[in-house]
Amino acid sequence: MEKLKAEIADNFRQVFGNKISSKEKAKVQKCLSIYMRQKMNNYYNGAENKDAPPLNTIIQEIFGELTGTMADSKAEIIMYNALTKAGISFQFQYKIGPFRVDFLINDSLVFELDGPLHLLNPEYDAKRKKYIENKGYTVLAVPLWAATYDKQGVIDSIKELAEKIF
Repeated sequence: MEKLKAEIADNFRQVFGNKISSKEKAKVQKCLSIYMRQKMNNYYNGAENKDAPPLNTIIQEIFGELTGTMADSKAEIIMYNALTKAGISFQFQYKIGPFRVDFLINDSLVFELDGPLHLLNPEYDAKRKKYIENKGYTVLAVPLWAATYDKQGVIDSIKELAEKIF
């Protein structure tokens, strides 16, 4: 049980940092108590890990409730938190025509985290990027591995590009 608590605490620190409002804390505690109850019931019924969703799914759901949006990945949640901490103004999961972008920064810079699915259909990605650029936006697409490896470097690149645009 202590190992599970430590895992949950580490995941939430990555997402929310050490500062969380009492309203957010109540939502998180409620979701976590449901999750823990599910895990305990599964364990005692001999069905460990069969019914309870993975922890990262729970975190994404909580994040969606708290922000009013739904992240596609844990990496988006981590970048959301990093951008917020860096004081960068942005809109999350912003819709541009038929497309939804990960982050719209200062109303003109589209920041995309490209995971493995982007490699499967490069023609679609190119069409999507062209559409967004034709609408007047600058697109910065960063591979997921790069954002994971050097989050601060990505933040610095965003700040530098945003300064050039404005």
